[in-house]
Amino acid sequence: MITEAAAADANVVLHVHRNHLDRVCDLLENYREQYKADDVRADVLSTIRAVEGVRSNSLVFLRASDGKAFVQNVCSRYPYIWRGLNKVYNITSDRAVICPSFRKELGGSDDLECVCNKIMQILHKIRRQTCPKAKGGLLFKVEVFPPKLQRRIVAMVAQRLDEEEVPADELDVTPNSQTHNLTVIRLDRTEGQIVKRSKKIPNSFLVGVAATENTVSPIFSPEPSDDICRAYYKLEEVFERVPALRFLSKGGAAVEKTNGGKPLLAVDSGSAPGGWSKYILEQTVCTKVFSIDPGEMDESVASLPSLEHLKMKADAAIAKLQQILSKENDRIALYVSDMCLVDLDAQVDTFLAAHQAGILREDAAFVLTIKCNVGRSKAHFDSLAAVEARRIKEATEGGREIEIMHLFSNRIGERTIVGFLK
Repeated sequence: MITEAAAADANVVLHVHRNHLDRVCDLLENYREQYKADDVRADVLSTIRAVEGVRSNSLVFLRASDGKAFVQNVCSRYPYIWRGLNKVYNITSDRAVICPSFRKELGGSDDLECVCNKIMQILHKIRRQTCPKAKGGLLFKVEVFPPKLQRRIVAMVAQRLDEEEVPADELDVTPNSQTHNLTVIRLDRTEGQIVKRSKKIPNSFLVGVAATENTVSPIFSPEPSDDICRAYYKLEEVFERVPALRFLSKGGAAVEKTNGGKPLLAVDSGSAPGGWSKYILEQTVCTKVFSIDPGEMDESVASLPSLEHLKMKADAAIAKLQQILSKENDRIALYVSDMCLVDLDAQVDTFLAAHQAGILREDAAFVLTIKCNVGRSKAHFDSLAAVEARRIKEATEGGREIEIMHLFSNRIGERTIVGFLK
């Protein structure tokens, strides 16, 4: 459970999907370690790994010298992290933790009334310190976690402002645009406890303000419908997380050292619209990609000169590749597949068919997306992916460095298996 002292020290709060919590925390630690000696980028003072859970969501509380710059720098360094972040709350001033012990001081019959009283104190303080009429008014956007409390808190504060006859052109909490963001975060004191329904335990709340220009909301990301970007980021994260793959990255081992001087070849099975093929050609030393998919490739990918689109299903394409590669006396160094299949085991079946057909190098690298269509729990999805990883290991007489990952760009039921043949 998050401690009130830790929350009081935080000026950035990340709303993270729980499935991605550990990975987000690891990236934050890596970022801090990597840039701690760089005065320009050493903006993380401390990372508070205390977490609050609300169903499938968690909060990570951080302290940074510049909260906005910190979030922007992390997202720039790890562009795929936005998939794990639902929201960013920035707090730069008037930060306070409202504990049950403050109830007498603040007044109020319940938790939210205490919060409302504290918010009113903050609003009046900022109003006194500024000249709202001259500046066009103070416009506060109220952001609440959990979101189900948002409407009630905003309504309570708006009612208090009306009762006190505060002019809306001076101070408003229901604006179309805003000058400030006011954050309210519940620190759930019942986390991990079994509480009788009749027993109500008071909660603590973190409250604070940031000028809108000092916030990062919403997080900038590709459109959800942009399948090329989503797929591209999947493979980018794989290469970032698996050091053994970096010999294939541009700037890694020289091509002549990895394939006897021949260009390296790759296969992208289930390639349409082309995100993985695009990444391979742009970011790896593979100079040709055989893209397998009966569907159409995006025009921006189909026009790439080093791409050969085999517009057919995977089994027919494997037979076709046997003919092509036998003439060139070459084999595939990188096999990737993000195929959308009904049967979960069909992904590994296709990969093993390619292996048995002899089109893959003995040390070929592979990246496979396992799409679990049955079940709901993380543990269930992990166990299904583990079964498929074992199948690969057994069929390839051991495999090498096989890892199972839940990438930021994976959907809830997707897992990515990465490894090498012998």
